[in-house]
Amino acid sequence: MNIALVLTAQQPGKPTPQVIQPQIPKGRLPAHYSKVVTPQQRYRIYYIQYRYQQAISKLEKQIDWLKQ
Repeated sequence: MNIALVLTAQQPGKPTPQVIQPQIPKGRLPAHYSKVVTPQQRYRIYYIQYRYQQAISKLEKQIDWLKQ
């Protein structure tokens, strides 16, 4: 029985691009809000919180850069 092994070296290629998954806004509501808001309103609240958190993060990075 003859067994042939073929070894191939992998050529370094282009790195595969990272696929960015859109984040589903998640957040917290005050106590008992889930009983009085619709799912659409809840999503909108989470989206607004997400947008502001993104803006805050960007500004905090700018502050850190300015402190250097």
